[in-house]
Amino acid sequence: MLKRHFKNERGFTLVESLVTLSIIGVLVTIALSQFSSHKIRALDVSARADLQSLWLTCKLYWHDKGALSNCSQSVVAVASYGYRTSPGVIVSGSGTQAVFSASASHEESPNSLSIDAQGLVL
Repeated sequence: MLKRHFKNERGFTLVESLVTLSIIGVLVTIALSQFSSHKIRALDVSARADLQSLWLTCKLYWHDKGALSNCSQSVVAVASYGYRTSPGVIVSGSGTQAVFSASASHEESPNSLSIDAQGLVL
């Protein structure tokens, strides 16, 4: 009786199961690659925001101290200006209002961004 019950059941063959698992594997690979590119873009947006924030904070500094004063991250990190970087973002650069340049990158991103004296992020 038990044997007859299993004989009438139709299941998946080994080949069908392997094809299904292969398709699932390809879909997971595609999803992970999309996730990685979105993560890198988000990290770059964070670095871009820190660069723009540094440039704007330096503009305040130049307004207070004069356009020929040298502005850098360490100068505007004091309480009166309050500049801070996002976690994982490395920012470096300095300059006067006419020749300012800085660069930033996130630890987990392969990209590096820079900003010039006009505030253009490249």
